[in-house]
Amino acid sequence: MTKITALVMMNIYSNRPIGNQARMNDILAYSSYEGRDDIEFRVVPLILDEGHDSPDEDHIVLHEPSSRIDLLRNTFQAIRNHRADVDIVHFTSLQWYLLCHFLFGSRGNTVVGPNIGPPIPTSLRDTETIRFFQEHYPTQHLKDTHIRDRMTRWKLKTIDRVLNGSVRFIQCGQWPAEATLIERGIPEDRVSVFPPSVRTDIFYPRSSPRNQARRELLVVTSASKPLLKGFQILVDAVKQFEPSLSDVTIHVLGLGGWPDEKITGYESVRETFEFHGRIPREDLRKQYCSADALINPSYTEADGGTVMSEALACGTPVIATRGDAFETAALGNNTLFFERGNPDALAKAVNRFYRTPNRYWTAAREQVDAYDIESAYDVLVDTYERVLGRDK
Repeated sequence: MTKITALVMMNIYSNRPIGNQARMNDILAYSSYEGRDDIEFRVVPLILDEGHDSPDEDHIVLHEPSSRIDLLRNTFQAIRNHRADVDIVHFTSLQWYLLCHFLFGSRGNTVVGPNIGPPIPTSLRDTETIRFFQEHYPTQHLKDTHIRDRMTRWKLKTIDRVLNGSVRFIQCGQWPAEATLIERGIPEDRVSVFPPSVRTDIFYPRSSPRNQARRELLVVTSASKPLLKGFQILVDAVKQFEPSLSDVTIHVLGLGGWPDEKITGYESVRETFEFHGRIPREDLRKQYCSADALINPSYTEADGGTVMSEALACGTPVIATRGDAFETAALGNNTLFFERGNPDALAKAVNRFYRTPNRYWTAAREQVDAYDIESAYDVLVDTYERVLGRDK
């Protein structure tokens, strides 16, 4: 197969890439440490924050922006100097692609994604849940969510109209692909989907199977909106744990302490929680492997289930809200689902897990190979080949 040369206009974020950004970062790293030579990546960082992780040194990093003006200048230079001698121009961000297209005329063989824009979660289409948000959050939060949805629809329609359907899109997970692209009018045959996958050189199971519960659960979250992330549900669920689970500890990563938003009833279960703040990504495996299970009580998850995939790649089962992107990462019995926003259902799921934990540990351990980032890399190769017409 002829090597493909790709100019990647890449979103780079500070020390822990999150969500869909992590998937592309992982693919770039994988191609280096596994010595894959299907694609030559030429990377242009589009966002630079202090302490960012650059792509692997084996890739050609064309520019390192030091300011927003420098960023725009470097982008223009990269497109002008390299567009003619690469096979593919890949914008990981829809927003940046639109800007570059209108400023620089970025035509040719183009791939956009996986940072397409947030879908409207199923939970925000449900009347009862909308009532919850209107009660606990300013109405502006819901209004902003729907405005972002309309803006993304406009961007996608603009791309299709101007470029006559020549762009191919890529997204993390089947549900996000359907909600962000297909439901917004992009034909299914022009959408590629990254499977749930992570770097298995970072996330891998412990050497020996678990055989005894440690009575420790894990929550990993940014928690910019704690109620949206399900912390009230979690607190109410703890109160309904079976008496035999009174010694369970819930470790929360991503927060230095309990969030400022008012969570009622927390004082009565304070001793159940331990907060650890943010930790480097390479240290997350130890946390996943130490926990009996990961809990994700959030009302919605906009990406392709990155945190869930990390835990499952470590052989750690997940207890999560049913629906949307949560079900993207699940395989068989490695995940227990509960009804969205229902603390009683969450408590029952935790109680059920601890009655037969070995069942879920075994199922999770048997599925770890399914989360290897190699599968996402192969999708990227296939996507590029389709754009170049080599898939026939």
